[in-house]
Amino acid sequence: MNGSFYEILNDKELLEIRDKRLQRARSLFFGEAVKPVLRMRHTAMSAGVEDGVDIMENPEQWVRCVLEKLAHVAEDDVRDETTLRLLVVNCIASLFSSRFMDKIFGAEVWHNGEMWVAHELPTEVGTLEYPDIDKHPAYMALERAIREFAKSDVRLPYFMPPSFAGPLNTAINLYGARFFEAVYAEPEKMNRDLRILTDVIKDLNRRIFCLVPHGQLVYYTAHLPGQGLLAGCTTEMIAAGMYRNAFMPVEEETYAEFSAGYVMHVCGSSLQHIPNFRAMQNLKGIEVSCNKDRWEHFVRYYEGLREDQVLLLKIDDTLGRFDEALEKIERMTDGRRVIALV
Repeated sequence: MNGSFYEILNDKELLEIRDKRLQRARSLFFGEAVKPVLRMRHTAMSAGVEDGVDIMENPEQWVRCVLEKLAHVAEDDVRDETTLRLLVVNCIASLFSSRFMDKIFGAEVWHNGEMWVAHELPTEVGTLEYPDIDKHPAYMALERAIREFAKSDVRLPYFMPPSFAGPLNTAINLYGARFFEAVYAEPEKMNRDLRILTDVIKDLNRRIFCLVPHGQLVYYTAHLPGQGLLAGCTTEMIAAGMYRNAFMPVEEETYAEFSAGYVMHVCGSSLQHIPNFRAMQNLKGIEVSCNKDRWEHFVRYYEGLREDQVLLLKIDDTLGRFDEALEKIERMTDGRRVIALV
């Protein structure tokens, strides 16, 4: 690697290349066509035991380690002419992944060798307490990491915080099936906890907005800068009416302040919610990546959602040969409202 990571990660030519390609991606959310179909795969790097660093113990060292890693690949990845590759400092894997909110609310969270997992809270629905965010070790590590990222004064990389999920997804993580039961059995208790979850996520997002340098925030490896992430991993479990009446209002409220809107990650089959997703005004995209009937779901979403809602489709061998899958997508969409995640 020639030059310091500061010089490489502020290279003017690389910045111009990135911004030009990023503008093409953003144009999709304004109805324009991009052909050939836009491919996207962020270079999201983390650090851990193998690097001799731990974000919980020394966030500043962790950030410097990740920036060094990104500097090593910046030249090749940013210049990749086939794929949009944003360089990303990725906190998700190091800070409890989708279990960050569980940790904030006091659940027991651990790594099982493959992923972060957690026990449900032993307490009853309706007893959730607003956490002392400023004194929580996980948040303190996150804030220190962001401050070090800002101090580094590098413009090419983006910063990715851990997943704040969404009110519904977090509630199910914390309570399991008990929370669904409370929708009918104890709606007042259910709504009380939803209110707290919504307020905490909004609080965290506002803090992140203030800390991360302007324009350098990415919430997920499949999203564009500034777009929020709503985890829709539990929507497949519930009927459209329950989601619309009990959960949709707070999920919309949670991400209403994102000027670039938000993208929802869905697992399995959530096709029953297409009318709901269509009605969610700040929902700008659906990520389709975690089901075996992906093409069928992609077509249903594409035909059923609004003209300003983009589909982010994971391309792998379940869709056949790579080049044939891309050609099939372009024939159907004419390059509009689709990003291929590769």
